[in-house]
Amino acid sequence: MNVLETLLDAIEKIIGIDRAELNDMLEVNLFEEDILDSLSAVSVISEVEKKLGKKINLREIPKESFNTVKTLSEAISKQI
Repeated sequence: MNVLETLLDAIEKIIGIDRAELNDMLEVNLFEEDILDSLSAVSVISEVEKKLGKKINLREIPKESFNTVKTLSEAISKQI
């Protein structure tokens, strides 16, 4: 499973946003649109770690990478 698909699955599970809607929001700022907050972002990362079977070092992900699904997916991909 690729990182983007895994991330989308995790957001759908944790936040409850329909996958079709998420696919249209890959470059939407998740924090500005009140889709994610810091707690839900950590929950999403935890879910991604479980699905990928890999540990993600949050300290190595720049804060701005959490803004969109696309940038977060790219930052996670660099670690695995």
